[in-house]
Amino acid sequence: MNGSSNATSQYITSPSYPRHYENNLDIQWLIQVADDQKIILRFHDFDTLYYDYLEVGIGRNSTVSSTTVFRRSGSRLPPVTLSTGNAMWLRFTSGAIGSGRGFSLSAQSYHASIQLIYLAANQSINITSPSYPSNYQDSLDIQWLIQAAEGQRIILSFHTFRTYLSDYLEVGNGRNFTDSSTRVLRLSGSSLPPDTPSTNISMWLRFTSDDITSQISKKKTCYKCFYLSVCIGATVTIPTVTTTTATATTTSRAATKIVDEGCSAPPRLNHVTIAEGQDHAFQPGEVATFTCSGGFVVTGTDRHDAERVCQSDGSWSSKPVKCSPADDPRAYDTLVRKAAEGVAAGGVVFVVILLLVFLLIRRR
Repeated sequence: MNGSSNATSQYITSPSYPRHYENNLDIQWLIQVADDQKIILRFHDFDTLYYDYLEVGIGRNSTVSSTTVFRRSGSRLPPVTLSTGNAMWLRFTSGAIGSGRGFSLSAQSYHASIQLIYLAANQSINITSPSYPSNYQDSLDIQWLIQAAEGQRIILSFHTFRTYLSDYLEVGNGRNFTDSSTRVLRLSGSSLPPDTPSTNISMWLRFTSDDITSQISKKKTCYKCFYLSVCIGATVTIPTVTTTTATATTTSRAATKIVDEGCSAPPRLNHVTIAEGQDHAFQPGEVATFTCSGGFVVTGTDRHDAERVCQSDGSWSSKPVKCSPADDPRAYDTLVRKAAEGVAAGGVVFVVILLLVFLLIRRR
């Protein structure tokens, strides 16, 4: 590893920063803190060519793709990133042509009882229950405090929600967890909560679980878990909306809906799997990795995986990835067609050359 840290706070930059980094780099950093602490990364500057990437992952092993949190290139500042354990890895690679200014970030340790999340405009982060997608533990009391920049608002979007009826996730506006008047949601059960916007630049979340262990929790992955995304963006006013579920009722007065830039989550197609943790909206420069099921290859190739890059205009860099059976001739129809087109084009050129030679000989 190129760098390692056990300090409470440390700055990490690309080589030669703020001057342009070199070509053909492959550098890795390992950040580790005490067992009872976690890590928060805050990016201060980011500028790379679109095919020079910084990858960030959880744990110590950068070769395990499932531990990757994001893979970023371009000039969009990455979001504040929190670890789920006491170690994180970073890897920066650059190509053979051209370079950018690079990046600068700070890595800081913090105690996990209250998790602080600072997000700038158009940034986002995911929040999950402990051990997600496995079941969370009993006897938990965890708090998150989310802070946006001045003039911005926060919106929570839930993707998975399953808790025991005696375990609760509470959501409120502001910074005071103990003031019940700021609470807008108190959730339990299995009904997916509605998108929840803030009324100011701060929101808090608190999750508590009791000490009763049920045999049900041992039978099924993610029987007890939740997963939500937190987004920051430009604001527009929408009418008052009241939403009622079996476990929660919430009223949003002149709610603020977040309009965020980037690419929507890629569509799900048969026999195509997107990398774990990438089933979400993407920021420009982020890369989505797709893998074909066993016995299938990317149509028109002999490869089992492919990538698409989120563009600055909100579109993807290529068409949706499709997979065909590896032993099906149609899997290679694109290659065959292109080869045939190439042969046909070459034949036409050859005939034209022969005609020109024939005409020159006749003139003589």
